[in-house]
Amino acid sequence: MIFKQSIRQNISWLVGANVVTKPLWFVFLLLSTRVLGPAEFGTFMLAISYVSVAVGILEGGIDIHTVRVLSADHDRYSFFFPRTVWLKVLSGLIAGVGAYFFSLAVPSLLPDILLFLAVTIYATSNAVTTHLRFFFRAFEVMKFEAWSIVAEKTSIIVLCGIALIFFPSATSFGLFFAAAYVVTLGITVWLVVTHIGKPEWIPRWEGAFSEIIKPAIPFATMNIFIVVYLRTGTIMLAVLTHSDQLIGYFNAGYRLVEAFVLFPSMVIAPLYPVFARRVKDVEEVSRLAIDALRVIVAVAVMISVPIFIFHHQITDLFFGAQYRDAAVSVGILCLTMIPVGINWVVGSLVAVTGRQPKANINLLFITIGNVVLLTFLIPILEVRGAAIAVLVTECAVAFTNWILVQDYINVKIAGRIFVKVAFASLLVYLISGFLHALPISIALFITVMCLIIVFISSKLVTVSDVTKAFQERLV
Repeated sequence: MIFKQSIRQNISWLVGANVVTKPLWFVFLLLSTRVLGPAEFGTFMLAISYVSVAVGILEGGIDIHTVRVLSADHDRYSFFFPRTVWLKVLSGLIAGVGAYFFSLAVPSLLPDILLFLAVTIYATSNAVTTHLRFFFRAFEVMKFEAWSIVAEKTSIIVLCGIALIFFPSATSFGLFFAAAYVVTLGITVWLVVTHIGKPEWIPRWEGAFSEIIKPAIPFATMNIFIVVYLRTGTIMLAVLTHSDQLIGYFNAGYRLVEAFVLFPSMVIAPLYPVFARRVKDVEEVSRLAIDALRVIVAVAVMISVPIFIFHHQITDLFFGAQYRDAAVSVGILCLTMIPVGINWVVGSLVAVTGRQPKANINLLFITIGNVVLLTFLIPILEVRGAAIAVLVTECAVAFTNWILVQDYINVKIAGRIFVKVAFASLLVYLISGFLHALPISIALFITVMCLIIVFISSKLVTVSDVTKAFQERLV
């Protein structure tokens, strides 16, 4: 029998896993970006982006649909596993083959064949591993997801560390990166079999379309738009500038955003199945969502605003002098942490309330707008133009999703949160003019402390806000 954990226990496990791995992981992200250099790092990220778009298009929205169904009915595990897992495997393989043949028509996007093979293996292994973690979320036993995360980060750090020391090239790094995700997949499969239940491994297709693929179509559409607008900046830079170095500059800032995403995911992953089960209890779900929003936005501002203010010093510190020309884009991209954090909350509410089809219409126009912005801005501003387009796009996604769930996070509540955040950000920006002469460590400390003081004094976040949402055991 599987005993579901409380929200607090699930968050504690995910926080614990990231406390163990995140410091080394963050150092690894910075060192890998430094050691590979802008050109090789750009080549690697172009390959990742290219195949990720193909995989995202065929993802099928299965992950979110699986959590929605299994969180309410655990007995459907035996039906879902032999269908959804094999659908994920097939989508990854088909995407890799399709992306390769498409690249033959666009030679500027065709990476080294070994690198292409490596990122295809990575993308497929990662897609299946991620899906298996959604079973842990559905059963609300996130400690096993935490173990899988530790295995993932450890495997990457060890294997890719070897590549960086002995074979510092995009292709070698990609091969070791793929190997790390194969190892992670094996460990995650073992965790699922041991702690969720022994599944049927033979692929089953009866009922797959009517009960899995068709209901997941709205989420599949959402994933397509999200993957496209997240990765289009990299691909458009390749198409319009033909510069691996500029791609490397652009993705340096993305490294920091990707590192931040771990935080809202730790908060929302345990809450999502609760949202799905309690979706008709508007008052309860609203309370949890608002508390999560306050905490996530506060942390996003405390990280992104100081980086934006001191972007030159931060870029030199994190990535080295070879990335100095990327400083402005790093600062702009880090501001996307704020709308990204907001969207983790409102996007989850959109999904559980069944409003994804309406959100997809918004995403269609936002994605088109993103491509138009990139086409217009990249020839003029290069990397900075791509960063601005991403920031505008993320803000548009967060805003339109929030409009759809106003009954859970109403205008007055959201307005108070955003006014307090804007006031705090403006205040520290004005104060920062007196801090640039100080050592960067002291300047950052003063800036963050000022933000904390403003947040507490304005009651954006209090101790009770942080703890009360996660104290009950919701079953």
